[in-house]
Amino acid sequence: MVKDTCATYADRVPNAPKEAVTRCELSRAYGFEESWDWAQEVLESGAYPDLDAFGLVLLVDQTASREMAHRAYQVMSDEAYLNDQYVFDYDRLALKYDLPLLTEVMSKRRHAYALREDVYAPLSLDVLGMLEAPLMTSQKAADGTLENKVLSRPEPEQMLDYARRRLEAAPYAPQAWTNLLTSLMSTREITALARAEPYRINAVVYDNHSAASLKSYLMSKFYDYDAYKKVLDGTFPAEALALFEDMEEDAGFLCPMIRAARLHDDVCAQRKQIDCDLFPELFGALASIEADTKACGVCAKERSLPVSALVFSPMSPD
Repeated sequence: MVKDTCATYADRVPNAPKEAVTRCELSRAYGFEESWDWAQEVLESGAYPDLDAFGLVLLVDQTASREMAHRAYQVMSDEAYLNDQYVFDYDRLALKYDLPLLTEVMSKRRHAYALREDVYAPLSLDVLGMLEAPLMTSQKAADGTLENKVLSRPEPEQMLDYARRRLEAAPYAPQAWTNLLTSLMSTREITALARAEPYRINAVVYDNHSAASLKSYLMSKFYDYDAYKKVLDGTFPAEALALFEDMEEDAGFLCPMIRAARLHDDVCAQRKQIDCDLFPELFGALASIEADTKACGVCAKERSLPVSALVFSPMSPD
């Protein structure tokens, strides 16, 4: 299929390069396993050095020859090369063929590049991703295998700065709200769960009320409620009650869980997904909460309104 498509259309491209058909076949080989052996053979010949970076996934295949591994080294050791997607794969080959390891070199190169670019592009998601990443190294372990280690990580305050900028750059990205909440809580800028609610709700809203986001919300509420009960019964220290300041049992835990559970059930009734399965403890807790709130006459709206009326709306954090 690849060869047929390329043979038909490659030469028709305006200003097509020399040997356009072969170049087309090489660029598409990765998606078709039956083409890998042929592509490796062509790349190994060195006839298309400009495609080495694009074909790196083939060059670092664990069956690659030493020549191909060395070609990968040449591509990845270039100071201008910043794609670390295959650096661990290359290092496994490097260990096999006694070539230089590149994980630490690549990690430090990307970080240095990000620090330079951050001055001019403080809201670049690519740059922020490089700044957030830990500095890594690799080495030969005692058993002869490749071992990857973290050299250093950004400080919590740095991660908070990156998370704030990431949300500014992508305010409708659900993970940006989750990451910012994580940083705000780790730096103790948020110490009460009531202030966490807008971040959690927005993560659901901007993920279009997906099964995954609703499950995540339910799990957070489940663990929070479990901790809340343990504080009340003395299992957890009384000082931990500050975490639940301005939260009532019904409005803060039970009713939101019923609401999210009904939304989750509705999404999963329309299309079964991997995140439709809830772990037994959560499933059992939801059944108990439903029965208890019904018996006590609380959370009536969450239990009885049409599901369409339960959809969350975006919230503004404090």
